[in-house]
Order: sequence, then C-alpha cells, then structure tokens
Amino acid sequence: MIYMKTLEELKNEIIDANVAYRKGIPTMSDIEYDELLEIYQKKVSVDDYNAFRDSLNEGFTVVSSKKKIAHDYVAGSLDKLK
Repeated sequence: MIYMKTLEELKNEIIDANVAYRKGIPTMSDIEYDELLEIYQKKVSVDDYNAFRDSLNEGFTVVSSKKKIAHDYVAGSLDKLK
C-alpha cells in the first residue's frame, strides 16, 4: 500500500520546496514541484488553490527582467533589427 500524504503534509512540502528554491538551494526538480502543485490542485477547490498559489509569492521580491546589463560587446535589441 502506498502512503498517501495528508493535505496538510502536501501543502507543507510545497511551501518548504518553494522557500528552498527561492533561497537558491532547491530540494527537488521543477517537474517534481509542478507535480505536487497539480496533486494539491486536484484535492482542493479552485479558490483555495488560487489563494494558496498566490500565497507562495508573498514575502518575496520579484526581480524585474527589464534592467539593463552592461555587456563587453554591443547587444542590440531584436526589436530594433526588424
């Protein structure tokens, strides 16, 4: 018989994996993490899942990818090449 995790255990595993990933020390692959989220999503209502998913981002700063980075060579915009 396969041991089934309780909803609380599953939720805590997702939270722990999310925190570790954001600290730069992932404890599982992205695929494994996504599978846990899918399992959780199937066990709860849409509203509960969305609230939980949104809570995973709380307390973390989103880094914008719009910052300019100095390169050793000219790195032109692809939009300007069109």
